[in-house]
Amino acid sequence: MKRTIRLLAIMAMGAALAFTACGKDDDNSGGGNARYTLSVLPNNADWGAATGSGSYPDGTSVTIEAAAKTGYYFIKWSDGAVSNPRSVTVSRDMMLYALFSANASDPSPYNPLVDPEPEPVPESFVDLGLPSGLLWAKCNLGATTPEGHGDYYAWGETATKEVYNWSTYKYCTVDAEGSLQTLTKYNTSTSWGTPDNLTTLQAIDDVATQKLGDGARMPTKEEWEELIANTTAEWTTVNGVAGRKFIAANGNSLFLPAAGYRWDGEFDGAGEYGIYWSSSLDAGSPVDAWVFGFGSDDQYVGSGGRDYGRSVRAVRSSQN
Repeated sequence: MKRTIRLLAIMAMGAALAFTACGKDDDNSGGGNARYTLSVLPNNADWGAATGSGSYPDGTSVTIEAAAKTGYYFIKWSDGAVSNPRSVTVSRDMMLYALFSANASDPSPYNPLVDPEPEPVPESFVDLGLPSGLLWAKCNLGATTPEGHGDYYAWGETATKEVYNWSTYKYCTVDAEGSLQTLTKYNTSTSWGTPDNLTTLQAIDDVATQKLGDGARMPTKEEWEELIANTTAEWTTVNGVAGRKFIAANGNSLFLPAAGYRWDGEFDGAGEYGIYWSSSLDAGSPVDAWVFGFGSDDQYVGSGGRDYGRSVRAVRSSQN
């Protein structure tokens, strides 16, 4: 009888211990052992890298760090923090992006959490990291290589021709000697007929739009100025062709050949200087339009006669 009672007591004690042990296991499976995933990513893997991703216990303090690649800059984190490196406390599943940009003072770097995916750069264009995001064509209109001279156009015309002067120009009238009398489109002055006050080429008269489509167009005067202000330029040769190379902070570059110009039936200046159209009329002198010109030791934005045959380099928005 005593032995039976002793056995029952031992069994009861074992059951109590087992119950207590099970209770402790349940407690340990609560929030104290929860783990969360921290994802730390760059906004573009070509621009930089970010470290710190992993699975961590609740409450862990983790150091994360962003490292920009050459030609790019770390701006901030996707949650607005700017410290780098920085510590974050993991209390839930988290995703943070390191926001890089080619512009060191970019106020709104690409943020994958709020911005749409950027359009890929077309193969025939180059991204110079300009503040506007504008993409520049790699070749002159009519050329198939960066050093190719390409074709020549009068301002507002979309076809090449043998003779470039006012007597062959599309938007004017001339007298018996071939001298300009009136402008019939893109005119801001009563001295040259009835003003229509159009100062930027319409798509129908923009040869880059007509030839390339898909958002391509001629750059404005201001966009030439943006290119100059945000690149370093040098006179050089590519495959034996002289011209001007523009090197951007992001490491990309653009080459403009010194393709000269055409006027009347003559071709002049190749290898010595380049003169490229903008889409902007010189409103103070509507017989002229704004051009970008350069030689071996200078570059400028000025104006030139609309009837000359000049080079065209297309641009397009990065969001087309």
